Amino acid sequence: MTHRFALFAALSLLGAPAGAAPPGELPPEIAAMLKEYVGEWKTTGWYSSAGKKEVMTWRWNCRNQNGLGLACVWHYDWPDRPTNTEDELVGFDLQTGKLHFARLREDGSLQTALAEVNGKSLTRRWEWQEDGKAASGHIHIDTRVSGRWEQRITIKIDGKVVREGELTHTRVAPAAQPAGAGS
Repeated sequence: MTHRFALFAALSLLGAPAGAAPPGELPPEIAAMLKEYVGEWKTTGWYSSAGKKEVMTWRWNCRNQNGLGLACVWHYDWPDRPTNTEDELVGFDLQTGKLHFARLREDGSLQTALAEVNGKSLTRRWEWQEDGKAASGHIHIDTRVSGRWEQRITIKIDGKVVREGELTHTRVAPAAQPAGAGS
C-alpha cells in the first residue's frame, strides 16, 4: 500500500496545468486509445532473455479515472523470476500531445514513458540505468482489432538487444463500473 501511495503522490506532481482542456476535449485518437485500454486483459506470448525464449502470461486491468486517465494493475508471470504486481497510471500530456505512462515498479522505483498514438497503434519508448549501463525499451502495439492487440517489445542495454518479446493482449471482460456509476 505504501508503494501505491507513493505512485499517486509522485503523479500529483505531473498533474495537468490550471486551465487544462476537460477530458471531453482530448484529441479523438487519444480518447479512443484510452477507452480501448479499459477492461480486464490476458497477455500471452513469448519473451526472450539471455538467449532463452520462454512462453509467458500476464494478467492486467485498467479502469477509467473520472475521464482524466486510467489506473492499471499488472500481474506478471515471468519465466525467469518471481511473479510480481505493478501499478500504472496513464494520462494525456498536454505539452507533448502524447500519452504519459507512470509505473510504480515492485522495487519502489517510478518508471515514466511517453507514448505516441498514431491511429490505432501506440509506440512507447523509455530509458533507465541497468547494472550501471544505459538501457532503453521500445514497445509497439497494434490495436486495429478492438480487444485483441499485437505487441512487439525490445529492450537494449548499451545499444545491444538483450530482451525481446511478441505478445497478444486479449480483453477477457469489460471493466467493472464503480459503485453508483451509470445511474
